[in-house]
Amino acid sequence: MDLVDKSLAELEWPQLLARYAAHCQSEPARAREILPAETQSEAETLLEETDEGLRLLEKSSWLWLSAVGAMEPLLERIRLGAVLSGAEIRETTRLIHSSSTSREAFSAVGTACENLPRLSIRLSALTDLNHLLPPIDRALDETGHVKDNASPALSSLRAEERRLHAETREKLEALVQGAFREGWLRDRIWDFRDGRYLVPVRSDSRSRVPGAAVESSSSKATVFVEPAAIRVHNDRIRQVQVDI
Repeated sequence: MDLVDKSLAELEWPQLLARYAAHCQSEPARAREILPAETQSEAETLLEETDEGLRLLEKSSWLWLSAVGAMEPLLERIRLGAVLSGAEIRETTRLIHSSSTSREAFSAVGTACENLPRLSIRLSALTDLNHLLPPIDRALDETGHVKDNASPALSSLRAEERRLHAETREKLEALVQGAFREGWLRDRIWDFRDGRYLVPVRSDSRSRVPGAAVESSSSKATVFVEPAAIRVHNDRIRQVQVDI
């Protein structure tokens, strides 16, 4: 144990950080390894910030900061110009909301508190990005998936995809019913695998159902066939999905 670690242990610094972490709302705050100030000037600045925070809380007991997850990896990807997924974009909106809430809360009660220069500097660093929220909300749902009505073109494609699925399933139902009556299928079912509609056909009846054999069951008793009558529908669905 070096001199710094020995001094921290004598000051019971780890126990102090544990008490501090118990009151933090976010995991990044709880994980911070805060060390004592290295200079008297730095210590005085931190004490002034703490004093301002206490005075602010005395004026408004409801003041709070909403918790956000560990954003550093995501923010680094943004800085590098990476393309974000819908879920990642949604995660950034939570940070924007948290920043906005902090600014609004401080503005609501800050005027009632005199001389809060340290906190004002902290809050001034929070950039107002609320203008980004409306277009994100229009395009993405809460889970980050693109909404059907995000654009007229997408809305039309999604409607076409639903229509094709319904049309294909209707055709499959008729095909399956007929094949089951002939004894070519074990059950009146069809399957959807890797984006294509297939029919599970008995191996001894494989030649009875025109189409391409895609795969077979582990027992080889069943062959999954893409019926020739369904192939064009599968291709159209796949093309629409590519366009989406």
